[in-house]
Amino acid sequence: MTDHLVDWAPGRAGRIAGVSSFGFSGTNCHVVVGEPPPEPLRSLAARPEIVPVSARTEAELDAHLRRLADALTPHHVLADVAFTLATGRRHLAARAAVIANDVVELRGKLLALAAGTIVAGCSRAGVGSVATDLPASPGADPGTDLVQSTAAYVEGRALEWHAHFGGRPVRRVALPTYPFSNARHWVTAAPPVQSSGRTLNPDEPLIADHQVDGRRMLAGAASVEFVVAAAQRGGLQLPLRLGRLRWLRPLVVDRPTPLHIEVEDGTFRVGDAEQPHCTGTIEAHATEAPRIDLAAVRVQCTRAEDIAALYRSFDDASLRYGPLFRPPPCSTARCSPWPCS
Repeated sequence: MTDHLVDWAPGRAGRIAGVSSFGFSGTNCHVVVGEPPPEPLRSLAARPEIVPVSARTEAELDAHLRRLADALTPHHVLADVAFTLATGRRHLAARAAVIANDVVELRGKLLALAAGTIVAGCSRAGVGSVATDLPASPGADPGTDLVQSTAAYVEGRALEWHAHFGGRPVRRVALPTYPFSNARHWVTAAPPVQSSGRTLNPDEPLIADHQVDGRRMLAGAASVEFVVAAAQRGGLQLPLRLGRLRWLRPLVVDRPTPLHIEVEDGTFRVGDAEQPHCTGTIEAHATEAPRIDLAAVRVQCTRAEDIAALYRSFDDASLRYGPLFRPPPCSTARCSPWPCS
């Protein structure tokens, strides 16, 4: 049993190890692992390669060029590096391409491009999107073909990369991935919820004086007043604009009932502990709404209506309004000529 780090010399059959796992339930698992067989030697003729590099922005392209240069070692095969960047990466808007004969030359040219220097065999441009395909020319002179391909690539054209490598024994290798900008995008804290409430009692005038079918319930107009009061306590100043009002269900008060009013991020909710009664939007408004000319309205209200008879008709329709919801005593009221809908 090994209790400290030691060099693991391979045996005749290579390195082989056993891994055991013993579970609390008594289930045991054992697996034997071995190192992969040695890779066969590849025959890659030395030749110039086009190495494409791209990013979304010029600054990120500079960072990408530097990271690639720092990662390259003499053990890298130039054709593998070119193949990996050509077929294993997306080709984005800001582009550069290098023609190199070996990894050492490639590293120097990548650093030169990152520093803003264009040397022989290098191209760089910022383009919008890939628009057309540029077919490979297998029979063309490699040097001439690479120069044309480099110019086409930085102009935004799409090359047939797999055809370009022509079935050569190249492979993908580990290289630095995209150099993200590391910009932080913190979630903006939501404004605090303005929550308030009170207990509604069936005997208080606000509830007892508003009955429908014999059931005491909160009037819709009272919900609006509660919302406005809660918004002002939370810092909103008059005038306020309310919109998208929806009365979802009656708020029946046949016993002491907690009322919850929440104003949050431009919306409000009024209800009991279980369900909403009224919802909508609320915001501070820069200017007051135009005032209604009451004198002009009175001129158009020519039909007189007996107040007592009017409220008797409400009673007959099972709408009982107590003193809190009735106007000051008077014998008649003027009614609008327009029908209610």
